[in-house]
Amino acid sequence: MAAARRGRDPRHLAAHRLRFHWRARDSLFGAYFPSWLLAALLGIVGAVIVRLLFVRIGIDDALPVRLPVYVCIAAAIGFAISLLGFGR
Repeated sequence: MAAARRGRDPRHLAAHRLRFHWRARDSLFGAYFPSWLLAALLGIVGAVIVRLLFVRIGIDDALPVRLPVYVCIAAAIGFAISLLGFGR
């Protein structure tokens, strides 16, 4: 019964859609592309977006050490993408 309901459970469907179904090294346009590199690039892009948001709000001026803060934000976003998207 639980297995039959699991297919209809919205939480199960949401978790299934979050997965990228991409192994650690998969072929992308005929070349092997490591998933950690994709997660790192998306983390950097996410940190740039967060920085633009912080500048607009005015938080960026209040940060005493900006570089370590944005590096940590990029790492956190990259780790979250790796965990949620690739299951590692």
